[in-house]
Amino acid sequence: MRLVVHKSPDGRLRSDFYSAQDERAFALAEKTAHGVLVSEFSESGEVLDQVYKKSNMTLAEIAGFLKKVADGVQVEEVGKYRTVEVNAICEDCKTKSIKREMDVLDPATVTRIPIVPLFVCTQCGKKFYSIHPRYLKNLVLRNTELFDGDEEKFRQKDETAFMKEIQEYMIRVFASKKLARMKIIK
Repeated sequence: MRLVVHKSPDGRLRSDFYSAQDERAFALAEKTAHGVLVSEFSESGEVLDQVYKKSNMTLAEIAGFLKKVADGVQVEEVGKYRTVEVNAICEDCKTKSIKREMDVLDPATVTRIPIVPLFVCTQCGKKFYSIHPRYLKNLVLRNTELFDGDEEKFRQKDETAFMKEIQEYMIRVFASKKLARMKIIK
């Protein structure tokens, strides 16, 4: 099955929805200053996966990412980029105005991609982070060389406990930076 990918005038490529591990998801590829960011989102706007490639081939990168769910992609031009809709309410101003930080920036000017996806309330400016369990697992599995021998043994023995510990550590780090965890409404 070929999957339709919508190309906006700014060069972003956004796929139609597809099924990924019992969840409706879509992928988005964006050319940045030094590469291509491919992100996979749930229907609620949570980041399920994200890879950054030192490449300038946006179409090739999204096609490669989507090969796990499609036999190929079919590109259709659209008149305007459709931003990621985030189903969350700002805890400070109580509005549903949270946007992905990459959607309020020009991706071509972005030189550093944060490891953890960031979001911002467009009404009050409060910043949020989001770590879906699947995103965290993918991040850990792609970076096992960052963990010492004991940590890797712990992960292999009890992955659930290991992921919980990593998530708790990240919560403390982001709290110290005054970034709140975004709470998705399901």
